[in-house]
Formats: sequence, C-alpha cells, structure tokens
Amino acid sequence: MRIVTTVIFLIWVAIASTPATELTGEQRAAAFVRAIQEATDQNDLDRKLKLIDPNLQDRSWVLPPLFASIASGHAKPETWTALCRVDRWGDGAWHLEMKAAAFDGFARNPQAFVDRYLSGDDCSLLLLLYAYRWTLEAADVGAVDCAAKGQEEFAQFDKAIKKSHETIIAARVPSTDVGRVRANSLLEVLNTVEERWWTEFQRFQASCKENHE
Repeated sequence: MRIVTTVIFLIWVAIASTPATELTGEQRAAAFVRAIQEATDQNDLDRKLKLIDPNLQDRSWVLPPLFASIASGHAKPETWTALCRVDRWGDGAWHLEMKAAAFDGFARNPQAFVDRYLSGDDCSLLLLLYAYRWTLEAADVGAVDCAAKGQEEFAQFDKAIKKSHETIIAARVPSTDVGRVRANSLLEVLNTVEERWWTEFQRFQASCKENHE
C-alpha cells in the first residue's frame, strides 16, 4: 500500500501544473477540496468523490494529490483546511495513509509546512507532525524493511528530517510574541523528533543486522 501511495503522489506532482484535456492535477485537487468542504459526513464525501472520479476506490486516494498541491507551493488555504477536516473521518488504516502522504509532501517542500504554521495556521502543524510520525512508525507497520528499498526509505527519512531542521532554523520568524512562540514550538518538536528518530534508526539497523545473521 505504501508503494502505491508513493507512486500516486509522484504522478500527481508531475501533472500538477500540466494542462490536460479535462482537468489538470491542480484542478482535480481543487475539486477534491470542494467535495471535502461540502460533505456532511464520510458517506456523503464518498458519493461526491465518486462523481469527480468514478475510478476512485478509496477515500485515501485524495491524499496524494492534495499533498502534491501543497508540495508544489501553490496550495490555497482551503487545501490545508480540507486535509484537517477529512482527517476526522478516518480510521487507523486511514491515518497511516495520511502520515505517509504527509511525509511525501513534507519531504518535497518542508518550507510550505513551516511557513504555513508560522503564519498562524495550526492545521499545518498537525500535518507536519503526521509527516514526522511516519518516519517513526513506518518500520513498525511493515512499510519499510531491511531490503535495499527499505534502506533507501530510511535514508530519505534522515534527509527529510535534516532538511526540515535547516528550514526551521532559516525560517523568517514573524516579529511578534506569537510568532516567536510558534518558532520555539517548532524547534522543540524538531528536537524531540530528532532524538526519537536516532533511537528508531539504531533500532532498525540493529534489527536488520540481527535478521541478517
């Protein structure tokens, strides 16, 4: 399932600004956002999504295009709001997909998440935390393993966390008390994640070594 999510995400990133005969990636993402905003519950949402794309097999399929929109740097505020709204209707499996898709968007453009939170949007912090959580939970749910592909995935996790560190440090902090509090909160979150990530990485490597022997 993780591989499918990543492939869908990369496809949406590639077509996000490419004209198509019907809808571009951004236009379809915008249609998904409207459906989420207008839906009264998850069943109503499923019906609305089917009208947009009859081939949509699972509600989680809307996540890659929405996070691709965020990663492109052109997402409207409604996209962030829609992601946090639809998240309330998800179960455990849904939240794994949410975390994986959030990480894909975050790894591509952490600046979008950081700037959005510093501007005053708490929803973006939830999505950023989901991205971080994926780096800590992926191995436990079998999304990555000790094969070469799994090692590459862990290397991507490490790269994304380091890149987010650089992004947060270099961020333009609003010259207000609230802005400074938000910046400090991001640093505290990052420090906690970095510490837990190192522990998780060591555990993963030790487990792979043990299984190899």
